[in-house]
Amino acid sequence: MNNNKNLAFWGTEAPPYGGMSVHIQRLTQYLQNKEWKVIQYNFKNDKRDKDYIINVPNLLIWYLGLWFRKSPKIHYVITTRGKIRFLASLLTLKRKKVILRVGGESLKKAINNGGLDQLLNIWSLKLCSAFIGVNKDICLLAQQYTDSDKIHHIPGFIPPQNLREDAPKEINSFFKTDALKLVVTGQVFGKSEKDIYGLYHFIDTLSVLKEKAFNFKAIIVVYGNTKSNFDMNLNMFTNYLHKYELKDEVLIYINTDELWPIIKMSDVFIRPSISDGDANSIREALYLGKMVIASDCVPRPHHCILYPNLDEIVLANEISKLELKGKEREKEDGNQKKIERLLENLVSIRR
Repeated sequence: MNNNKNLAFWGTEAPPYGGMSVHIQRLTQYLQNKEWKVIQYNFKNDKRDKDYIINVPNLLIWYLGLWFRKSPKIHYVITTRGKIRFLASLLTLKRKKVILRVGGESLKKAINNGGLDQLLNIWSLKLCSAFIGVNKDICLLAQQYTDSDKIHHIPGFIPPQNLREDAPKEINSFFKTDALKLVVTGQVFGKSEKDIYGLYHFIDTLSVLKEKAFNFKAIIVVYGNTKSNFDMNLNMFTNYLHKYELKDEVLIYINTDELWPIIKMSDVFIRPSISDGDANSIREALYLGKMVIASDCVPRPHHCILYPNLDEIVLANEISKLELKGKEREKEDGNQKKIERLLENLVSIRR
């Protein structure tokens, strides 16, 4: 094994399941199969017992150790916090290769908010070895503050290693129907929070479909979390669903595992988010050969059907006019090889 082919993720694989943790999990598996030595730094309170995951009980002591003890050559950093990006990027002064990856609006918000957070993010961009943005808008923003040759537009989707896992029994039972089978996923938020996944907007859309007497079944896959207000937000969302008398047409499913077995059971995957990064779930659905309808809040992959952000009438119309039979759909590619090439290039740079 090449001694330089060692990498540390700042963050850990699932659980909990989400775009970032699944990206880390699948990329770790891919690189390990390619004879990379990979470790993951776990900053959460729940300890992990895998040999390649290092638990970090004290952030300061751990970070100082990166300066005074041996650590991997490449650091792959996925975080929304400017302070962490800056601390990571400082390691380039120790001749480490630091990749910053941004998958949402965190960089844009930091730049727009100004102050110390803006400065930390700008300095991070200038210091880092490479920057990965999951969509073109993120890359264009980063390009204003650092050299364009170290900016890489690479979506986060990496295919699952095998597709043999079955969907949960509850999903199979609910989808035993001739109705059009819809899947959407996200987190539920309170009234005072931004509904970034557009789940309330999706309920409004389903109410329009019901008024049209359109035959559908929809599963809303909600990822559980440990936040104290999760149950309250979920109850609020469930009550909103019941207001439209949709309990027979809609299943709210709390998921703690991979999403793709559920998508595999559907006819159509819908991404009604009102803001977004790239959405691995969209690319997963395309990889599985499913039709995808998505809001136009950000640029989307080819083969998606787009509708104006937050327009439930147009979304309902797009769903109701779908023709599924006889459609040949091109599969989405993964991005693991692009990332591996970037890592190989960084390893080859001596400075």
